[in-house]
Amino acid sequence: MVLLLAGCGLLEPADPGVPDNRADSLDALAAEMGWPPESFVLAEGGLTAYASRVQNGLLEIIGFERRGSEWHATMGGTWEGFGDTNTVTLGEGKRGGTIIYGSAESGVAQVVTDAPEAVGGDVTQGGWIIWTPDESLLERDDTVAWRFVEQDGSIVVEGSGWEWPFGTPFEPAPPPS
Repeated sequence: MVLLLAGCGLLEPADPGVPDNRADSLDALAAEMGWPPESFVLAEGGLTAYASRVQNGLLEIIGFERRGSEWHATMGGTWEGFGDTNTVTLGEGKRGGTIIYGSAESGVAQVVTDAPEAVGGDVTQGGWIIWTPDESLLERDDTVAWRFVEQDGSIVVEGSGWEWPFGTPFEPAPPPS
């Protein structure tokens, strides 16, 4: 089963209650925040990085921007209702481009897309994220194909396009207390 979500738009800036995390390297920042370094995708010429994971049924997305030699948390979001299921979601990148992200069921190793110049897609902690410089994806609904692939290369499910599975935009979950 695949849930398709679209139009989440630009993810909100990081919550003011979230510490202003900085590190000299992305790996150090990931370790400091408890995210596996391999979950991060470098984008926009190494000026931004994005990561996705699923924890306790929540899909978490986080973004960072490089300023000089430091990384700064710049955006984040948490959505309910994700678990061991395949989902595809679209949003705007921090400095441009499009991020494609979601959750993946057990056994899926990577999500691939035919979006131009796409980077990322490895599944880490149940989440995955891809960045592409193509900013027009949010305006089109049937031109990008995607595939959920197991480690041995077999395709679990494939499709194209983005749609609202529930008829309304997916609303961010309240922050965990």
